[in-house]
Amino acid sequence: MQNENLKLKIGQISKLIKVWVAVSLRAAQSQLLTTWAGILFLVGKIIKFLLFFVFLFAVLDSAKDLAGYSREQVILFFWFLV
Repeated sequence: MQNENLKLKIGQISKLIKVWVAVSLRAAQSQLLTTWAGILFLVGKIIKFLLFFVFLFAVLDSAKDLAGYSREQVILFFWFLV
């Protein structure tokens, strides 16, 4: 009984993931439909990326390490996260 419920939940989750991917792709297409929309989208992403690293450096400037990790390790971790 529990095994059947688990299979049902996994099936529902996989359907939801497929719907989410389809909606996300269509949203990205609408953002990149015109040249200006694509440029503004990319500029926004770059600004977000730069502001995140400004914040990260501001936090690391006041502390030698973060949760036992060195400054370089934290930067590398967040580089792959963003």
